[in-house]
Amino acid sequence: GIDMINMVTFIIAYPDASIDEIAVYIYNEGGELYDNSTISKRLKELQITKKKASTEAYQAFTPDNRFKAHVFFHNPPPLGIAGVPRRKLIDVDEFGLTLEKCNRSGGWALKCYRVRKEGHYKVGNKLTCLLAIEPGDYRLPPNQLGSVENPRRWVRCIQNGGTTV
Repeated sequence: GIDMINMVTFIIAYPDASIDEIAVYIYNEGGELYDNSTISKRLKELQITKKKASTEAYQAFTPDNRFKAHVFFHNPPPLGIAGVPRRKLIDVDEFGLTLEKCNRSGGWALKCYRVRKEGHYKVGNKLTCLLAIEPGDYRLPPNQLGSVENPRRWVRCIQNGGTTV
């Protein structure tokens, strides 16, 4: 009924909410005051599971950056990677470690989706780590470096570097 709609609406708006916060929201919207086990059962029925959340920079959600990501994945070179063989790509990811701000680490989403939320990147002492891996070339023998079974990997950590403004 309407309480389930309110629950799903709240989870979409606040994917890192606790079960208690979901219960309070439903109650404040005129619904019943449900206990944690009832809300857990309803979430399970809807295949919404609790998982670790990934905090992403506010700038990742701007219309400009969303457009750039769309162009990158849906256009051929030089604008994007559409049509490029997977073996020619290198996946690079970056993360920073700092002790200045705490974020909730969990959230709710359908089984097949991850939890994403906006977060702060602040100036301060930080360790930035860059990780890269290639998918491997299927044409190489299995034990050779650069093959699908033994892809090349790179790790670099930089103190006080990264995406901080």
